Amino acid sequence: MFHWVRVLKLNWKRPVVAVYRERNGQPERESFVVIKTIGELSLSRKEKEDTEFEGRIDAFFPLMGEVDYVSTKEGLADHYVLCWFDDEVVDFDRSMRRLVGVTFPEDIKISVGGRGKRTFSAYFKAKHAILE
Repeated sequence: MFHWVRVLKLNWKRPVVAVYRERNGQPERESFVVIKTIGELSLSRKEKEDTEFEGRIDAFFPLMGEVDYVSTKEGLADHYVLCWFDDEVVDFDRSMRRLVGVTFPEDIKISVGGRGKRTFSAYFKAKHAILE
């Protein structure tokens, strides 16, 4: 018997993403890093087979803070909240997007350009998402 699996796939081009450490008892009020994506942020989930979201942030650099923490032993074990605005949505009050329970199961990939500028790419998983 063949079963259909619906797949959710979303992409955002060049978002600015604020990254917070997830703290359940006392949520952080200030992001520890803000990144600018040169490429895109992509997100997918297979309904009924996989409750977690999987995603990728391609070609980004930090605007503020140190992204290197995420690749440390503590950073790989930590959980994060990612927030950005969806530029496609006209209503500003409805444009905020959020991923909660984000983990980075792999080291962040680093590329160094001709002028020594570092850009990063990362694969992540998220427990929950607010996408509307």
